[in-house]
Amino acid sequence: MKVFLPAIVHYVPNQMVQAIAAFLDFCYIVRQSTLDEADLAAMEKALKCFETEHTIFEEVQIRPDGISIPCIHALQHYQEMVQQFGAPNGLCSSITESKHIQAVKRPWRRSNHYQALGQMLVTNQQLDNIAYFQASQHAKGLLETPLVPAGIEPEAVDSLEHFEEAGFQDDATLAEVQDCDGSILETTVQLAKRPSPHRLRTFSEMGNDIGYPELSEHVALFVYQQRNPEVVDIPQTCPQILEKGYSYGSAVAIFYAPSDLCGVGGMHHQRIHACSSWRNGPPHYDCVFAEKDPSLAGFCGLFVAQVILFFSFSYRNTSYPCALVRWFSVF
Repeated sequence: MKVFLPAIVHYVPNQMVQAIAAFLDFCYIVRQSTLDEADLAAMEKALKCFETEHTIFEEVQIRPDGISIPCIHALQHYQEMVQQFGAPNGLCSSITESKHIQAVKRPWRRSNHYQALGQMLVTNQQLDNIAYFQASQHAKGLLETPLVPAGIEPEAVDSLEHFEEAGFQDDATLAEVQDCDGSILETTVQLAKRPSPHRLRTFSEMGNDIGYPELSEHVALFVYQQRNPEVVDIPQTCPQILEKGYSYGSAVAIFYAPSDLCGVGGMHHQRIHACSSWRNGPPHYDCVFAEKDPSLAGFCGLFVAQVILFFSFSYRNTSYPCALVRWFSVF
C-alpha cells in the first residue's frame, strides 16, 4: 500500500499525504505477528499524528461534517485491546478462522438455539475436558496399544461427517419452514412429541390458563359431534367430559406446497406455535389455513384461524388430538 503515497504527492495537499502516511503506519504496526512495548508506543504515535492531520479532509470539504466512521473510531481502542487480550480490537483473526467450526459452529448446532452462548460455552468446556483426558492417557501410554483383544476386529463407526449430518442441523435448516423430501402425500398435522406441562390436566385448568374458561363446554360439544355424526339438532348442553388431557406448545404440519424452497416432491414441513409465553416473553399464537372446500380455487377454499391451544385426550379408548382456534372472517 505504501506505493500509494508517492503516487499522490503533488496531487493532494501535503497535510493529506501526512495523514494517509500516519494511517498506513498504524495499519502496518497492528498487522504484525508480534507486538512489544516499542510497537505499542509507535502505534500510539502514528494514531496521534493521524488524528492531528486528518482535519485536512474537513478543510477541503471532502468530509465537511467531520470524520465519524466507526472503523476510524475503533482505532482508539486498538492499543488497550492489544494489552488486555493480546490481539487487535480483542480478536485474533487467525485463531478465530481456524477454530470457528470447532468452537462456534458445532457447539451452536448442539444447542437449542435459544440463548445459545451459555450452552456453547459448556459444550466447549466438555470438549476441552475430553481432549485433556485423551492427552493424559496418551502420556501414560494407555492408548498406544489396541483396546480390543488380538484377533477381534473392532466394530466400524460412522464418520464424524455422517454423525453431524444425522444429528445436527446446519444454518440453512433453522427456519420454521423447511423442505420435506419424499413424494406427494396427504396433509398431516402432528402434535409435539412432549406435552407442556408434563402432566395431565382438566379442561377447566387448560381453559383458565389461556383465558378460555368455556373450553370444557367446547370439548363436550366436540366429542358429542364426533360420536353422533348423524345428529342434526345438537343439544345446547352436552355430557361433560371428565377425562384429563395434555396440552402442547406446538405442532408440525406437512403439506403440499410446490416452490423453489420445497423438497423434491413439493412437500413442506412447518412448525405451528401456540404458547402463552414464547422464550420467557410474550405469547406466540400462529395463524393457520384450514381447508373448507377443496373444489374452490385459491383462498376461497380455505378458512383462516389463529391457534390458541394444542391439546389431546382419550375418551372411551379413542384418542383425540385437538386444537382450540379463533376463526377469522375472510370477507
